[in-house]
Order: sequence, then C-alpha cells, then structure tokens
Amino acid sequence: MIAPDHFGYNTETAGDNYFQKKDIHDTAYIRSIAHEEFQSAVHQLRELGIKVHLIHSSSTSPDAVFPNNWISFHKEGYVLYSMRSELRRSEIRPEILQLSQFRDRQLLLDLRPFANKGEFLEGTGSLVLDRTRKIAFAGLSGRTHERILDLWSKELGYDVIRFHALDSGGRNIYHTNVIMAIGPSTAILCADSITDPKERSHVRKVLEKDHELVVISLEQMENFAGNTIFLE
Repeated sequence: MIAPDHFGYNTETAGDNYFQKKDIHDTAYIRSIAHEEFQSAVHQLRELGIKVHLIHSSSTSPDAVFPNNWISFHKEGYVLYSMRSELRRSEIRPEILQLSQFRDRQLLLDLRPFANKGEFLEGTGSLVLDRTRKIAFAGLSGRTHERILDLWSKELGYDVIRFHALDSGGRNIYHTNVIMAIGPSTAILCADSITDPKERSHVRKVLEKDHELVVISLEQMENFAGNTIFLE
C-alpha cells in the first residue's frame, strides 16, 4: 500500500475523471484526513491477518495511492502499464519489486512504451479480472485502448469482454473498476452504466454464470459502491 503523502486533487487527470471534486478545504487538511483513513485501513487489514507492505511515495503524484493502475500481479509474474497522465508515470517504481515476496516474479509484459504513442491501458483500473476463468472485462475509454488490449490478451491468455460505459451525465467512464468488481463467488455491476443492450446483456450473462451478481444503481456507482477489492 502506497501512503497518501501527496494526496489531493489532480488537475492533470480531472479532464476525464468526473468523479474528482474540488473541495472547499485546503490540500493540507484533505491530506491529513486521507492519512487518517489510510492508517486505519492498514491497521484493520493487519488485524485481519493480511500482510501489508507500507511504502512511502517517491512521486509527487496525488494518485500514487493507486498502484494498481501501473502494475498487476499474476502467478507467472507481473505487467507494467501505459499511463495516460505524464505525472502518474512517475509513480512507476520497479524497485518496489525487490521486496522479498516479489523478487522471484518475472516481467511478463512492459506496456510503458505505448504511452509515447498516445495509447494507454491502466492496469486493474482499465481491467477487471476474473482470474479463475481468465476473463477480463474492459470498459473502453481514453485510458483503455483496444490495440493494447489485444496484445495484453494474447500475452496473458485472457479472453477480453469489451463494452462502453457512461455515467448519469452521459459521459464516458474512465475506469472499468468504478462500475464493477469480481470476487470468488460474488460480482458487483452497475448494469445501467452499460447503455448498449447487447453489451449489457452479454456482461451480465458472463458474470452470472459463476457468480452471484449484485446490481448497483448509477447513484451507488458514483458513490464508489462498485469500486471494491476482495481480499482473503
């Protein structure tokens, strides 16, 4: 877990992340609240017996608390991703992989060079993974480009289900993990965000095959009810 040392409003990513809101409080106050919430989360996870590596950020990016956008871990190794925000690219820290539990992992795919071509795929923000069945769900957006999806799918051996998702204002949703999550036996989906009936029906059908599906509303999604991580 990356500490929120520089947490705050990110003007560079706000252009397509409509979930960000400017706050009346100053940055120092917001950051202090973020630190309190973060420390509470670390404590609760450790109390539940989950091992937590606490790492301080060497980047000034406000979004460094979200390392899942630049790296994903797999049984075979790890993948590094192409980030749209130039500031967020400074978050990528391969030296973290020298931690003991990662040291034997191999680099499977390095997508970072695609950023220079204006093509992006932002980790498990762009991709929601059903790791058991090797199915990836991807809401297409300015941060989730199809050519990289094709390469990722080929290298990782996943089937990719692609769709388009919109918020209540009719704007493209920037990350797939905002609208859905997949656990061992339960999946969460904001079905109304997938406006194409065929795409929506297909996503639901695939999820319901092996999961109990919890459908949330657009309002719930916009309050981050779909942005869930299952831990064990």
